[in-house]
Parts: sequence; C-alpha cells; structure tokens
Amino acid sequence: MPSQAPVTVAQTAPTASGDSYHALDLLTKRPFPDQGLLIILDVAASPSVANGMVLSYQTYPGHIPNEAYARGVSFKQMLGNEICIYDIIEQIPGDGRTVPDTAGQIAVEIGPNIGCPSSERIWEVEPKGVENVTLNDGTAKELPKVHFWRYHS
Repeated sequence: MPSQAPVTVAQTAPTASGDSYHALDLLTKRPFPDQGLLIILDVAASPSVANGMVLSYQTYPGHIPNEAYARGVSFKQMLGNEICIYDIIEQIPGDGRTVPDTAGQIAVEIGPNIGCPSSERIWEVEPKGVENVTLNDGTAKELPKVHFWRYHS
C-alpha cells in the first residue's frame, strides 16, 4: 500500500466585518458582536476613562516604551505556546497615579511559531468568545478571547 502524504489544511482569515474596536470594548460588549468575523482591534490607543465612561483615546508614538503604559494593552504572560495574556489598560485623568488601572485581561490566541503581537500596532483579530484560563499565579478567570491573524496596514 503506498504511503500517503499528510493532509494539510490552509488556515485563512475569516471574512472581514469592516468594524473597528478598541481593546476595552472586548470587556464591555457581551456577547461580543462580529463573532467569527475579522475585526480591526486598536490596541495601541490608550483610553482615558472617568466615571466608567471613555472620554477619549490617545495614541502615542511607537518609540515610547511599554513601561510607560501608553498603550491600550500591556503584555502580561504566556499560557502554553499559543495563548498570550494582555492587561487592558485605562487611564483615569487626575487620579495622580503613575501606573494606570488594569480594566481586565484578554486572551490572544496565536498560531504556532508566532510571538505575541506588539501593542504598538493595530491588530486584525477574530473574536472567539470567552476562554477559561488559569493564570501563572493560580487565579482562574474567564477572559474574552481573540485569534490574532495579522497587523492592520
């Protein structure tokens, strides 16, 4: 019997929804619209929040280091080889803090041999619902999950 070559399935991005969101929207919109569709996710813009309402979004130049918390997300940790956990950052004007609040986290699924996406660029992702995860500190959480496909150009 002749040997057969392994069957590979090409992964292609889903249909684009044409919608654009900010990272904070992943926490506030449940169920998240555009499930299974490709969306633009602006993780580079940092929200300014007062009384639970977003006042504005600010995008800072890419040369500002992540330690300045000038992005909408900040890398937190890896879970296994294919899930990156990011804190969603919010700035609260006038609260006197040098470190902004963390509004929550998101789970970002990546393909094999792909590093965690940069928070300095806008992403194209597929919302995948929620993921039950156990963080490295042992905390169990239900996080919004997206699949990272590529950077938005």
